[in-house]
Amino acid sequence: MTVEPDWWRPLRGVPHRGLWSPGTRCIGTRTHEAGLDFVAIRHGRPVVCVELRASAPFRLVATSVPTIAEARSTMQALVGQAPDLDMSTPCRQPLPVPDENPPSA
Repeated sequence: MTVEPDWWRPLRGVPHRGLWSPGTRCIGTRTHEAGLDFVAIRHGRPVVCVELRASAPFRLVATSVPTIAEARSTMQALVGQAPDLDMSTPCRQPLPVPDENPPSA
């Protein structure tokens, strides 16, 4: 789970279903190589990002909040409700790249 101060950073892949109003808001699903993300993001606001397991319907759930302080507070509240969350990685994980070979051992 992370807080992104830049509203556009959680947007990955391409719009799938939803409302896409460039420069104002993005609400709906986005598709990419690893699956689907759900976003509810407003321009100029920080975003709380929750990465989910591969078995979940979405790989990422991202939602805007009015201020960075509220984003951090929301993140802490979520951690309190789901104590088994893996918080060891301070950033979101990269998506797989098509046709990219894994490193040789």
